Amino acid sequence: MMSVLLVLVLFVVATLWVRGTRSNRQHWLEQLDLPGVWTSDDSGPGITLEFQGEFDHGRYHETFDGGQRQGQWRLQGHILELQAEGTHTAATGQVESASGLRQCDLILFDIGRIGLHGNGFDHRVFNKTAQPAQKTSRAASDSNVVPLRRTCDH
Repeated sequence: MMSVLLVLVLFVVATLWVRGTRSNRQHWLEQLDLPGVWTSDDSGPGITLEFQGEFDHGRYHETFDGGQRQGQWRLQGHILELQAEGTHTAATGQVESASGLRQCDLILFDIGRIGLHGNGFDHRVFNKTAQPAQKTSRAASDSNVVPLRRTCDH
């Protein structure tokens, strides 16, 4: 009987720990808000990264020093993995093979400000640029704004 109780207590503790860990990770991903356009803050050659998709994976497009590269991205803990696909255009205009996995450490400094280190991003700081507002095709009748009715006392 005592061993069953001990197993039950360990199960409850493990379940609570897993839920807490998942909740903390989700909160960190929401603060990070990686999907969007990020531009380098450094005095060196400018790099722009555009991440599309979910909070922890999706597609990316990188523009650097006259060249560009694209592929898949994902977060594994604090490691950002960039898997280039197909070919990329180098600064010289040459089209080169872009296949290969690049991994770099990702550091969240503040909301909208990250740091990347490793594989071409040695101590690079990026700022998230403002996104233009998404246009909606809603008709005016679909609005949730209720017009106020004026009453006049004459």
